[in-house]
Amino acid sequence: SDFATTSINVGGTIAITNGRTLVITAQDASTKTYSFTFKVFSGVRDTSQEFTISSDETYPQPVSIWSDGTTMWVGDHAKLYAYRKDTKARDTSKDVNLYSGNNAVSGIWSDGTTRWVAQFGFSTDKIYAYTLSSGSRDLAKEFNQADLSGSDIFAIWSDGTTLWVSEEGEGKIFAYNLATKARDTAKDFSTLADAGNVAPRGIWSDGETMWVSDNQDSKIYAYNLTTKTRDESKEFNLHSSNQQPNNIWSDGNTMWVVEFDPFTASGRYFAYTLVNKYE
Repeated sequence: SDFATTSINVGGTIAITNGRTLVITAQDASTKTYSFTFKVFSGVRDTSQEFTISSDETYPQPVSIWSDGTTMWVGDHAKLYAYRKDTKARDTSKDVNLYSGNNAVSGIWSDGTTRWVAQFGFSTDKIYAYTLSSGSRDLAKEFNQADLSGSDIFAIWSDGTTLWVSEEGEGKIFAYNLATKARDTAKDFSTLADAGNVAPRGIWSDGETMWVSDNQDSKIYAYNLTTKTRDESKEFNLHSSNQQPNNIWSDGNTMWVVEFDPFTASGRYFAYTLVNKYE
């Protein structure tokens, strides 16, 4: 909430007005004004942003999600189903059929030119690459099993330079150079289990914080992307029905969390307000 004007005497004055404006007054009475924004990480559920997955599969298994800000794609077997982000309505014109071997989609990420799609499957773990404009595979950009460490790969996220891959079997997030595929161990997240984050599935970052879902814990964990240290101030618990979170994706304001029930084969995307901004 806003707070009253506060002044600090430092020869001149520094005044914080309405919690949003910083006014610095020098001894000669000249002033300099700065405006700033408060962010509060809330994790409050927002049912208006939620949607339920429809699928033409006999046994739908939606566990992944990614969006370009307009369309939301949901990975299910060897297909990406498209939904309008604003209305949550299906948009079959933007559905994507994947390579037949890429039939257990566990993670999606794109840089706007290439779409990478993670394949979960023990002995078939792989990250496929597709050219967005044509939909064709780009073999040179793919991560084969020999390129990957650990086992049971799930979500992927990149800042355009480093590709992070969550590995449920290792309870760890591995880092790779996106261009060369070389491991970058200095950027690994290796202490998730210390926080109780033992089954990481979904990962997403705003460039400062890495949020990680845990399939065995109804919670979203948070870590500083640079230092890898846990940031409990940005963590939040999920709704009681959101017990098996998988992939996550956010537009910076809302975070969507995939809930997949293997017994009913139903998929649902819960939504949570990630940040409240006071501008």
